[in-house]
Amino acid sequence: MGKNKIVEVTWLDTYHVSSNGCTRKDVTKLRPATCFSYAKLIEETDDHITIASNIIEDDGDSDVEQPEYREVTCIPRAVIKSIRELR
Repeated sequence: MGKNKIVEVTWLDTYHVSSNGCTRKDVTKLRPATCFSYAKLIEETDDHITIASNIIEDDGDSDVEQPEYREVTCIPRAVIKSIRELR
């Protein structure tokens, strides 16, 4: 998939319970959280992908290197369930 495509990424994240009172039964019900991210694909490697939800383009008046990426997420390939290009 080419860079700078808008994608939907379905991936698994850890699920953390900060509680002192989990029983074994409670713990055995825990599952990773399924996440859905919608963003521009910035980098794709064999190891991971990097996406950005907000991108600031050069307006001609800025001394900041452009584009500037915000809301950047780097997701390991091992937890990605699917990547779908949006049109």
